[in-house]
Amino acid sequence: MSLRTALVLLTAAFIGTIAGALTALSTSNVPGALLAAMTGFGASTLGLHKLIGR
Repeated sequence: MSLRTALVLLTAAFIGTIAGALTALSTSNVPGALLAAMTGFGASTLGLHKLIGR
């Protein structure tokens, strides 16, 4: 695994965790928080992949 891949995935996991935690705290809805976390991870993975070019 390259350094770039590790950086993108680690940052995306952090963003997804923050999005899920904030959603869980604001709504007390666990399925909604998981959906927000997965959406945050996926969207930030694509965005960071394009942002951190080769």
